[in-house]
Amino acid sequence: MYSVIGPDGMIYGPVDAQTLQQWVNEGRVLPTTTIIDANSGQHVQAQSHPIASTMFAPPSNAGYPPGTQTHVSSPYGSGTAAGTGFNQPGGSAPSNYPRQHPHYSGAPMVGSRTKVIAALLAFFLGGLGIHKFYLGFNQHGIIMLVLGLLGFVTCGVTSLVASVWAIYDFIMILVSDYKDADGYSLG
Repeated sequence: MYSVIGPDGMIYGPVDAQTLQQWVNEGRVLPTTTIIDANSGQHVQAQSHPIASTMFAPPSNAGYPPGTQTHVSSPYGSGTAAGTGFNQPGGSAPSNYPRQHPHYSGAPMVGSRTKVIAALLAFFLGGLGIHKFYLGFNQHGIIMLVLGLLGFVTCGVTSLVASVWAIYDFIMILVSDYKDADGYSLG
């Protein structure tokens, strides 16, 4: 098992050799990246690691005519295996490398929207769906807004429906792990 020290100083891993190789292929691990061997605790640059010969092998041009450059692409950009790609000498490392999945840390993902503001909007302006717009649920916000405004035509019946919905949302925002439209917990 291996861990990687990213350019941000964070330690990513531990991962197995296959995942480490995948990170190399994606350009997340460069020859100058520090790798920590979980067994020995030793810190080594990736190019000096015992498995470096297999990790940084030049890409295969199998099936291409001689002299053809292999195209390298990834979520961080693209280039050619001739040295202009980000994972080649002279290339630059991606700014967000290596990305650790947010759920790996065990901490809940908290967005920029707050529970207090959402609860206040639901309590005071919930009948018009303003809290739904704040949380990013625009379709629900439009439905609640229409129900609230139709109350003038329906003698308050639709406004009552929107108000009950808002009270339910108000309670759920306060007592549960309510998430916004992006899936983040309220801060």
